[in-house]
Amino acid sequence: ELLRHERELRSHLAGAQASAVLIAILPYLLLPFFLWQRPEWFHELTSNPLGLKLLTGAILLQFVGFLWLNRLMRVVK
Repeated sequence: ELLRHERELRSHLAGAQASAVLIAILPYLLLPFFLWQRPEWFHELTSNPLGLKLLTGAILLQFVGFLWLNRLMRVVK
């Protein structure tokens, strides 16, 4: 019974891990599309000091969130 429950929990966590990875890489997969559609928006974002800070903060928060999710999903291992 315990082994069955552990396998079931691992299968649920595998789906959550796949979702977390997809959500983490989705912005970077969409970046070329946005640059193709409107190339000037990224320059506007990086040329403004506040935009650069916000972009850096967003990447940092995404990295911290990904580490946090990894830690939460290591409960079973």
